Amino acid sequence: MKIKRWFLILTAVVSPAFFGGQVPLWAEASSDASKEDCPFVLVAPDSSVQKPLSSGRQTQITLLFTNNTPKDLQLPRKVTIAFSAEGMEPVTADAVMEDSADTLINAHEFIRARFQVKIPVGLTGIVSVQDSQKKANAVLVYTDLPETALADVSDLDTRPMNHYESIIQPYFVNFSSYKPVFFLFGVDPGAQDSSFQISFKYKPFNYEEENFIKDTLEKVYLAYTQHSFWDLKSDSAPFEDSRYMPEIFYYEDDLGLKLPFLIGSGFKIGYQHESNGRSGDDSRSTNYAYIQPSLVFKICRNLFLEVSPKVWIYVNNDNDTNGDLSDYRGYFDLETSIGDPTGLALRSHYRHGEKGGTIRLDLSYPLDQIPLFRGFLDLYLYARYHSGYSEQMLEYSQREDVFSLGFALVR
Repeated sequence: MKIKRWFLILTAVVSPAFFGGQVPLWAEASSDASKEDCPFVLVAPDSSVQKPLSSGRQTQITLLFTNNTPKDLQLPRKVTIAFSAEGMEPVTADAVMEDSADTLINAHEFIRARFQVKIPVGLTGIVSVQDSQKKANAVLVYTDLPETALADVSDLDTRPMNHYESIIQPYFVNFSSYKPVFFLFGVDPGAQDSSFQISFKYKPFNYEEENFIKDTLEKVYLAYTQHSFWDLKSDSAPFEDSRYMPEIFYYEDDLGLKLPFLIGSGFKIGYQHESNGRSGDDSRSTNYAYIQPSLVFKICRNLFLEVSPKVWIYVNNDNDTNGDLSDYRGYFDLETSIGDPTGLALRSHYRHGEKGGTIRLDLSYPLDQIPLFRGFLDLYLYARYHSGYSEQMLEYSQREDVFSLGFALVR
């Protein structure tokens, strides 16, 4: 089939060794200081507008080291950390040795270790922190000048603009990515099937007291996703349809399950509205109440598998214009993803209704891993294959086979 050939060719061109090499929450990387391969995960420091990290001061960061070898390994004494701010050189973080200078990581186990690092002078606002080789996960932190510097009025003239932006928008640190953000050009059957999607989530609660209320409220999120279908083949390039999807959900990111190869477990329970913003006979509207558990497994050294089945019920579905929507979309979506956090990732969705099944495959690869773009382009090459009932609300009962190719900011 023509579409399948496109997908297989793209897979071969991007990475001939997919299973040798998207699960961003569990990304790992090798430490610069370890002779053996000792991957680690960077834990975000506790920083916010109310409690920023101080520029020019010492702070501690936490790393989770995993020993995948059959023998004990020594904890690295140093790691190199990089900040996303322009002109900031990487800095060295030193291990905080509490019990002994020869802390060991037992075979097939992991330990939590603290490292001391100095926040670069002049670093203010929201910045990304990552290991210097950009192989581990990145986390966002909020930094500001220490209180003594804040009191120095003469210093106000020398601050970078992002510092003032962070003062004007103090809640910006509560925003984060949600679903994939992409722009795709229709390849087969053609440019009339182009589309783009934006998506983000926001944590509205920041409860100060350490208690049950804090643990509950700070796991509540507001989210918004918009998927628009763009006919780039027509002279006027009209939007054929759009899906507007605001939602609210509770997200528990750690169930504490202990299973072989399982490294993460959680669940999401929420309520989502979906409509296409039209009126009359073209109007489409529905609501979902859903629950979605997630399990993340480590397959091998840097290959992860995430399984996230989602089930829902329809609430106040518009029976006048899309009364049979459930016949085509069903009541569940089996989402799986497998890949290398620093390489190729494949995500799939499968749902089944009374009228039949629908499958979607999303393939992505970071462009900075390609020599031509290495070191300056933080985008993903993104491909999508959809076979089944239309993703559009307007034509939800129409079957289609679409292959599209483009770029993504979030995969």
